[in-house]
Amino acid sequence: MGLPEKLRRRWDVLLPCLLFAYREVPQKGVGFSPFELLFGHPVRGPLTLVKEGWEQPLKAPKQDIVDYVLGLRSRMAEYMKKASKNLQASQALQKQWHDQKAALIQYQPGKKVWVLEPVAPRALQDKWSRPHLIVEKKGEVTYLVDLGTARSPLRVIHVNRLKPYYDRADLTLLMATDEGQEEESDLLPDLFSSTKEDALVEGVVLADCLTAEQNDNCINLFGQFSELFSTVPGTTSWCEHTIDTGDSLPVKSKIYRQPDHVRDCIKQEVQKMLDLGVVEPSESPWESPVVLVPKPHSKDGKR
Repeated sequence: MGLPEKLRRRWDVLLPCLLFAYREVPQKGVGFSPFELLFGHPVRGPLTLVKEGWEQPLKAPKQDIVDYVLGLRSRMAEYMKKASKNLQASQALQKQWHDQKAALIQYQPGKKVWVLEPVAPRALQDKWSRPHLIVEKKGEVTYLVDLGTARSPLRVIHVNRLKPYYDRADLTLLMATDEGQEEESDLLPDLFSSTKEDALVEGVVLADCLTAEQNDNCINLFGQFSELFSTVPGTTSWCEHTIDTGDSLPVKSKIYRQPDHVRDCIKQEVQKMLDLGVVEPSESPWESPVVLVPKPHSKDGKR
């Protein structure tokens, strides 16, 4: 509740006024104010008395005490019946909203779970304690859990205070390999032959489904167009590919640091590609660094 600056030091004086205002307002759950449920009639505050004085003169009602007590008892019974009915309807509505995202969780005996327990020095502070074992399912939403403590080793706990526990996967820190296994080199494999004669495709394995005549035709094609069937990359002037970047700003990536044992190899491969005419020097503001990605199970590599 917010109070003006002048009244903040007198909050203890205003506290009864706050409680009076709270007790005369009907509660949403039961449909009656706390004053009505306690005394059997609405509270008559200062504003109510002023209103009644304006409408009609105040007169003391003449009523017998016995009749008043009997009427009070009947009103209290009626109030309690209506309040109980309203409370059940309100609780059913709250349960309906709460169960929209609720799901029934079931645990099997022997399953490890986390248990939400209050911290010893602070009753209002909870924490998830170490994993415990489910011993038995007592009800639809209650389980008998082995807490492993001397004071209360077994306790019935609601499912809302349980959370499933998952074991960590085994972490392998060392793996033994066969001594005869060939070690893979981090160096970039040589993709380009030094001469054109060494670049011819030899020992090509053809499919088994081909006939003898088809095999001969393929071999003749390899020999006739040996420049095409080569391990050395080539170039062509029959087509061009243009990339239009529009008004985009040039992208210039920083150079990646390469290991010392592959720097010379990268320089040699770049020089070979320059000699073959596959690449050419460029002064474009667009820049992408060389990235070496070796393939462990192949003789090819990516740049």
